[in-house]
This record gives sequence, C-alpha cells and structure tokens, in this order.
Amino acid sequence: MIIKLKSGEVDLTIPTETPGGNKVKTIGIWASGGLDSTILLYLVCKTIRDQKLDIKIQPYSVRRPRPTNPIHAAYIIDKIEEMLDYNMLEHINYYPRIVTQEEKDYANGNIFIDKINEHFATGQVQLMLSGKTMNPPQEVQKHFRDGVNKEEETRGWDSERQLEWYFPISESRKAEFWQIDMFLNIDKSGIAELYEIEGVTDDLLPLTRSCETDESLHEHCGECWWCEERFWAFGRLI
Repeated sequence: MIIKLKSGEVDLTIPTETPGGNKVKTIGIWASGGLDSTILLYLVCKTIRDQKLDIKIQPYSVRRPRPTNPIHAAYIIDKIEEMLDYNMLEHINYYPRIVTQEEKDYANGNIFIDKINEHFATGQVQLMLSGKTMNPPQEVQKHFRDGVNKEEETRGWDSERQLEWYFPISESRKAEFWQIDMFLNIDKSGIAELYEIEGVTDDLLPLTRSCETDESLHEHCGECWWCEERFWAFGRLI
C-alpha cells in the first residue's frame, strides 16, 4: 500500500516472505517513544490486523543516555493496543551501562547494530522496521537554534538514502539480515500528515517525546533541535 504525501511516498506493504524465501513470522520495531516509531507501530499493527496477516510485532526499546525512551514507549504501546484492539508481543527493553562516555556512545549507536544481529541470529525476528525520517529542508534547519543536523549526510534531502538493508545467509552469517527504513523518503512534515490522515494526532502526539534534554520526564524544552523539528512539523509540541 503506497501513501502519497506532500514530502514523498510511504510504502506500507507488509512482506510475508524474506528475500531468501523464508516466512516472516515476527517483525521487530524499535520503539523510542518518539513521533516516528509511534506512527510506524500504529500503521504496521493496523495493517496486520486489517489484512489478517499471521505476523507478530515485537517492540524493542533501549535506555539511552536520554533515559526516558522505554518509559514513553511503554505508554504508547499500551495506547496503540487499546486503540486497535491488537496485542503485540511483550515489550523488550535493553538497559546498557551509561556511566562512561564510551558507554554512552555505545548506547546511542552500536548497541542497535549488535542487538539487531542478535535478533536475527536467535530467530526472534525475520524483519526489522525503522521509523527514521529525512531531515527538514536545510533552509528550515538554518532557522533552528542548533542549525543543520549532524546527520545531514545520511538523512538530508540531497543525500543518497538507503531504505533497505539485506544480507543473505552465508558462511559467516547464520540467518538473513533484513531491515527497512520505511519513512526515510519523508520528513517530519510527512509524519504529521500520517497522524492527521489516521486521525490519531490528539490520541498519540501527547504521549510522545522528542526532546533531547533531561530536565523533565514528560515536558519539552522547546529549544533543542528535535523540539524545533517537532514544532515545525506539527505546529505544536503536545
């Protein structure tokens, strides 16, 4: 199913087989408690429910140096299950040490790669989905207090963005690796469109948190890059 938005297109087709011909039994989704993974969870669960697909959803979260991700993700998962009358598998949370700078860097980065490889190797999932989006246009970002995002090379409008990553079984790999970044061709304004199309803005937006500060568990500072991106797309923080 293709959804055409102002900033691009989203393909919400849920595959039932891997590129290697194996049945997709479980799809893993990183649930950060943010805007993107929330609408991704909602749309994928809704599609599986409506199409009566024999596929389960496994939500994962990581307690990063910004420690509130698992907390907000838990509220959101409960709310989506209630709204759709659909049950996901039990929410799995990872709590790496975040004392030293090296540990914090790992929790913000390579832990995701290590855990994804573990998910496939142990047969937990046959597909991982990510809600990562494009950055806003640079002319928009230049008005943000923090300027242009440091990931512009991989998430910018003019960057070469890779939506799908697949590695087949080999001598060094016991299981297929398959990840799709479903929203990497749209920016946050497209995410706002999806919320509006689905009529879930008032139900789900207030439960999400984009802010990168640790001053509050629930409030948004309104000044960091992520808060400004949120306000640019939705015209509101909550």
